[in-house]
Amino acid sequence: MDQSVPPGRVRGICIPPCSKSYAQRALAASLLAEGTSRLHNI
Repeated sequence: MDQSVPPGRVRGICIPPCSKSYAQRALAASLLAEGTSRLHNI
C-alpha cells in the first residue's frame, strides 16, 4: 500500500500500540517534529 502526504501541516491523533519499538519510533518522531507533541498510552 503506497500513500503520499502533500507538504503542509498534518494534524490528528495517533494511538500507538503497546509495542516497545513502535513507542520508541513515536518518541523519535516527536523529537524531530516542530511544535508541541503529545504522546499518550506509551
